[in-house]
Amino acid sequence: MTEKDIQEYIWEKRLEFEELIADVEFPDKRDVSNPWICTPEDILFNMLIEKYEDIYSKLYDLHLFGNEVSLKKEGDSTIRADLLGNLGGANGIVILELKKSDQTARQSMTELLAYGHHLKTLLMPMAHIDIAYVLISPLNQRIVRESILNLLFFENKSVFVFEPIFGDEDDVNTLKLKPWIPEFDEVKNFINACFSSKNFDVFKVTWKDGDYEWDDTETGKRPTRDLIERMNNLALIASQKLDSMGIHGFAFTSNMWPEFKAGGYLTNGIIVVGLNPFKATKNRYHINSGKTTEEADESSIESINFLDLIPELKNRAEQIHLDDNYFALSSIGWGNAITAIAFDVVDNFTKKTDSSDLEKSWGSFTWDIYQQQMLEDVTCTNHKIYPSGIIRELYWKYSMLDYDYIQENGYKEHPTYSHGDIPRFMIELFDSQFYFRDFINRLFSIIDEDDI
Repeated sequence: MTEKDIQEYIWEKRLEFEELIADVEFPDKRDVSNPWICTPEDILFNMLIEKYEDIYSKLYDLHLFGNEVSLKKEGDSTIRADLLGNLGGANGIVILELKKSDQTARQSMTELLAYGHHLKTLLMPMAHIDIAYVLISPLNQRIVRESILNLLFFENKSVFVFEPIFGDEDDVNTLKLKPWIPEFDEVKNFINACFSSKNFDVFKVTWKDGDYEWDDTETGKRPTRDLIERMNNLALIASQKLDSMGIHGFAFTSNMWPEFKAGGYLTNGIIVVGLNPFKATKNRYHINSGKTTEEADESSIESINFLDLIPELKNRAEQIHLDDNYFALSSIGWGNAITAIAFDVVDNFTKKTDSSDLEKSWGSFTWDIYQQQMLEDVTCTNHKIYPSGIIRELYWKYSMLDYDYIQENGYKEHPTYSHGDIPRFMIELFDSQFYFRDFINRLFSIIDEDDI
């Protein structure tokens, strides 16, 4: 039985596609009734199950409308989609890729995404939710499973996987499509130690214009409402740029206390923070190799090499990577993205009707180091904070769980909010420095229930 035989059988059964789907019992969600002991893996696993259940229910209304479809433009090489369809009552085109064996499964995600990019070119502008990727393949290779988790968590794509099973290996008519559902331990290993304060790179630009025209705060006074609004708008723009680049982080602005003007300090600041994927990968590699989370966190970025992650490089480029650690160099270079955002916002969004030169200064930190800087993070007014990507999703979810708990039990038993200092309306949390930093600290060090 060939892949082509299976593909043609599915096409023949396109009007009864739901009959091919095997029944599945989704795993129980993680217990989040006590949100202060919930780990990011708990939250993300539950989010994955919710997303998977939603896609699974919609696939029962899948309408296939294309088989072995050549997707090409004049003069381009041909790309073929195994099957195309759409979901009744939901937006989005479905691309199905079929692989019968583990030997061909590794290329499946590459092909699926290639089809997706081609369709986005034909039907632009399309959003993430406008394409659903469905893979029918064995999933015995970890690289394929991790690729799927990456698409679900960090790229926010709609992805679903079926494993083909047969009552009789020689009879295509016995085909059933069994939904593949990631186990919690797999999600935990994938996410492990991503969220460390040392993995978040910080870039700060400070500036002043003329004789402190932008920051007009008087000595002994707090920033004016107009200044606060201007500063918050800058941070909002920066966070939107983080989102557009797919960077998971946050942005905010600050103003030094006006007394510092006498010393000529640059009192306006924008702080852009991003989760460095190379540092997160370093931690994950060491943990998977048997080190503790603490050991992985303290290890140098130069402690691993691309040769450790991509052994195939040894075939033709081993000495190149022994001479220079391109993994470490890539980690350093990654910070250029948040650097560019900070400068772009300051250079282009502080313009006035009359021209004036800006005096600027800048610096790089990690988040754990930045918070220890008195002049940078203490002797100032920090304004609203705007998270992006998976950091925003986690912040929202933790906040919802906190309020669900407090509605049911009151705040006195909640270790984080036992003081009662929590807004009545949850929406007031979402751009608050105080509550966001509290969330970040919880993310880095979950409370042990035995310590309560």
